[in-house]
Amino acid sequence: LEFRRVLFQSDIEWPAPERTPAWADMMCGAVLAAQELAIYGRVPAADRPTALLEAWVAKEAILKGTAEGVAGGVRHVVLPAPLPRVALQLDGESRTIAMAAVDVGHTDRWAVCLLDGTPGVAAVACPAGSCRITLISPERGDTI
Repeated sequence: LEFRRVLFQSDIEWPAPERTPAWADMMCGAVLAAQELAIYGRVPAADRPTALLEAWVAKEAILKGTAEGVAGGVRHVVLPAPLPRVALQLDGESRTIAMAAVDVGHTDRWAVCLLDGTPGVAAVACPAGSCRITLISPERGDTI
């Protein structure tokens, strides 16, 4: 088998009633690296399912792009936590975008962006330096 890198990858997860704070606390050890766990412990319980889903989709998008996938585990991808967020006003609505560069292995650096405003928790990842984020206003039809 041969795997090639793709230009970008994405992942989305949907909120579900069973994704409770207790679920997040049970799953966090399988998803988060030790340094991420220390920060996760300070997240309010009610926010932990979303925080864990954000970490999962960001890591899965990156690992899809590297062609590793999640079979080897996701704990070796360490995200800056919390991901830096940028607040935007787009067509009268408040949005946030969280993005960061993430080192994967010894040579790879990936850019990951969490997308706000989707029904689920979504992330897009691409090799750092080869992508850019462009926001397009549906009302005005222009680029921001």
